[in-house]
Amino acid sequence: MMPHSPSVPVRTAARKPSSKDQLLWFVLLSCIALVGLGFLPLAFLGTPFLKPIHIFAAALLLLTPTMLPGSPEGTGIVRMVAFAFFTHLAVLLVSLAWSPLVTTGALSLMISFSNCVIALAFCLMASRLSLTRLADLLAYGAFAGAVAFHLSLFVGHALSGQNAISVLIEAATSGDLRNFKALYFVGGMKGLGVEGVSSFFSSIAPKATNSFGSAFVTTAIAAVHVVAADRALTRYRSVKRDWAVWLALVNAVFVIMIAFSDRVQIYGALLIIAHLSYFGFMHGNWKLGAWLTFGGLWVSLSAIMYIAVSASAQGTFEEYAYRIMNNPRFTDLDRVLVRLGELGMLGGGMGIPLSFSDTSYLYPHNLFLFNYLSAGMIGLLASFIWFGVLCLLAVKAFALMINQQMPRAVRRLALGAFSGVIYVITLTQLVSQGDLDLADWLGLAIALSVLAKAQSIHNRMGTQSLSRPSPVR
Repeated sequence: MMPHSPSVPVRTAARKPSSKDQLLWFVLLSCIALVGLGFLPLAFLGTPFLKPIHIFAAALLLLTPTMLPGSPEGTGIVRMVAFAFFTHLAVLLVSLAWSPLVTTGALSLMISFSNCVIALAFCLMASRLSLTRLADLLAYGAFAGAVAFHLSLFVGHALSGQNAISVLIEAATSGDLRNFKALYFVGGMKGLGVEGVSSFFSSIAPKATNSFGSAFVTTAIAAVHVVAADRALTRYRSVKRDWAVWLALVNAVFVIMIAFSDRVQIYGALLIIAHLSYFGFMHGNWKLGAWLTFGGLWVSLSAIMYIAVSASAQGTFEEYAYRIMNNPRFTDLDRVLVRLGELGMLGGGMGIPLSFSDTSYLYPHNLFLFNYLSAGMIGLLASFIWFGVLCLLAVKAFALMINQQMPRAVRRLALGAFSGVIYVITLTQLVSQGDLDLADWLGLAIALSVLAKAQSIHNRMGTQSLSRPSPVR
């Protein structure tokens, strides 16, 4: 009987998950499915800022002590992120000592701390799953998230006496892409009675769509690559899982169309860059001419996608260009720098706003500027530590992604992880306070879980190759 070739993966019989593992898998799946419903606060509980995902996030935290420890790779990543981000929070906590708005600053720190803990618990627990179980989790979780998102809007339209399908057809035939958001999304919110429930929403463009990139796109992209890695490594294929992935991916494209958020559009450009990088060089073509060709293609496609979609969202290119050139986040940068200079080396304390009477935003939309505003030079140092760890994780994923010696499964996992981490790095430079909301944190947790799985497979294969006896001539 011929032995199996070491180059051919063999799928062995999987151990039946215990009831505790199945409960954990269900809670993780529920977190992924509900993360996109950040626009649905649970106002009927008297807490307008509590969202559906917080219920399952609390269940995840309750399960964490019974599920420890995670995989060595997942634990290492969690420790790295925890050290960097908690150092960042500790510095901001110290700045409360000279802050005139202690309550506001303390509340912001508590929210950031709880979001980080939820994400790290998710990463730690997801790293325990096998590759196949992780692929199932992301595939069915992304699909369930798409279903929950559209189901909530369908219910909203029904409550307002409208047919959501008719609304979609009307938006598609209007010739104006903005109608997908104004008619379908905002119309569904009006029916649910949650539009304008807090300052996070406006009448036409709810800011909750800013988190759609993390909630839908990150999950769908991660699912595509983890399923591909599972198929390459174990030869396992499920038609239901494949359909779930493709439908989730279609929904992610639709979300990019209706969001019209700079963050989500930039994410689309980053995805083009990352995937062209992988698929362009997976065969080992490292010539300078190829680099220049693909580099030019990256820039061209990214610019075309960003400008064309944004211009269509604004109606005319001139209107789009005017909006970009007159965005107060950029035009007021000189005033922000002057304000930072007035506060001195220690900053103004956590929670202090910019206090510009003619602008609607309270804090700089940048991690470094906000930390300097709050804690001066020590806050700037803390932001470099947090930002540096994120960049280090992206470099780890990128190194695995382009290494031609790595198995295909490892490289596909690294590509999915790199796409998510690089988006979070971008968010720290674009969002208010440079801080991540819960959807962005869970997007990072998914990316880190995939990176941990790539490292785990790489380390396991390296150990097996070292333990295999060398052939005797």
